[in-house]
Amino acid sequence: MFGIFDKIEEFFKEFLLGGIQANLESMFLDINDKVGAIATDVGKTPMGVERTGLQFY
Repeated sequence: MFGIFDKIEEFFKEFLLGGIQANLESMFLDINDKVGAIATDVGKTPMGVERTGLQFY
């Protein structure tokens, strides 16, 4: 009788842990991509920087 409750508990644990793990994995991949883009921008020479935000009147 109690075996069924243990199986249900195990199912929900695995289900929730899998969802949490997938969510964290996608979050870390997104952060890694953004850090890579920032590192690329920081590594540019002054001539390679776009001047869209640096317009002087």
